[in-house]
Amino acid sequence: MILYHGTDKSNLDKIISKGLKPFECSDFGKAVYLSDNYEFSEGYGDCIIKTNVYGSIMDLNNPTHWDLYKSFHCNNLKECVTAAGFVGIKDGNIYAIYKTKAITVIPE
Repeated sequence: MILYHGTDKSNLDKIISKGLKPFECSDFGKAVYLSDNYEFSEGYGDCIIKTNVYGSIMDLNNPTHWDLYKSFHCNNLKECVTAAGFVGIKDGNIYAIYKTKAITVIPE
C-alpha cells in the first residue's frame, strides 16, 4: 500500500539512510504516521516521502476490526493491534504504523 509522510527537507537524508522512526503522538501513541492523501501530507513539511507499507492495517471505522480489537484484553492500542496481527491502524486518511519494518521508503 502506497502511503505518504510529510517532513522537513532537512530530515530527508537521515530518513533515506535510516528509515522512518516512530514518535509519540497523543492520538495513537508511538508510531510512524503516514497518510494515503498526498495533499494532507503536505501540511507536515516541505518534503513528501513516498512509502510502501506491507501487512494488514486495522481500520478503526470497520466494525469487524473493532470487534476483533475488543476481543484482545490489552493495556493499550498498539498492544492490541499488533496482537491481532496488524502492522498499524487507519483512521480516516491517517495511518499509525507500529511495526516499522513493514515500511519501505521509495526513493524518488
